[in-house]
Amino acid sequence: MRGRFPIIFTTIAYDDPARDGGWWTRKVPWLLKFETQAKAVRIDPVLGWHADDILIEKPCPSSFHATGLDTLLRDCNIDTLIIAGCTTSVCVRATAVDAMQHGYRAIVAREAVGDLNPHLHELHLRDLESRYADVTPLS
Repeated sequence: MRGRFPIIFTTIAYDDPARDGGWWTRKVPWLLKFETQAKAVRIDPVLGWHADDILIEKPCPSSFHATGLDTLLRDCNIDTLIIAGCTTSVCVRATAVDAMQHGYRAIVAREAVGDLNPHLHELHLRDLESRYADVTPLS
């Protein structure tokens, strides 16, 4: 924990992607590269990884699904999440929706999310803002 709040990173990782990835790896075959300890699952150093930060390996888009995230947040008395991530239409969206469903206020940091498709990016930001989360500029 840095300061008063935990910094939590997530990554997709599987011991055996073909076995453990289920339907997601069938729909998105490039996830077969996400084997535990592979370069594809490492946190990019540019993100400022710190020894006190928490890393959660997840099998699905949501950071809540099949992880201990909810318990960790409740143990730390956290009620609000600031969400950043690589794919607005997939992991960011799934995590923000699940955060709301678990009773957390989800804030999506607009400049800290992105998507392979700019149209999907904007569409999902608008939808998240209208139903599930606050989409807020970093400033």
